[in-house]
Amino acid sequence: VSMLAGEPLLDPGPDGGSATRQADLVRMHDAFDSEQLGLFARARGVYCAVHYQPQTQRLTLVADRLGLRTIYYWIGRDCVIFASALRILESLPEVPKVMDLVAVTEVAMLGHPVRPARSFG
Repeated sequence: VSMLAGEPLLDPGPDGGSATRQADLVRMHDAFDSEQLGLFARARGVYCAVHYQPQTQRLTLVADRLGLRTIYYWIGRDCVIFASALRILESLPEVPKVMDLVAVTEVAMLGHPVRPARSFG
């Protein structure tokens, strides 16, 4: 299962056809499944993506190389919650609201945390 937000702007496939968002998602899904992650390094757009592999129970979260389309997540005891907007996580009662002051300062100044951190623990 794969999901995509934004526009990854992948180079056209081997057939040279024009790339669409749907075609990019299919190529990304196939790259996830075959663990050929070099495709993501060649993406030129602003995007985030999620892939879940049920057989291995592996969840992969990916953001564009500059982190312009941030993906926020919270890991709970029984689930992982992710979103492309922090306000979505902030609105969920399942996510505890314990402030990480450094991450909050980074979000206030830069619009996103610099280090792999969350505004809430």
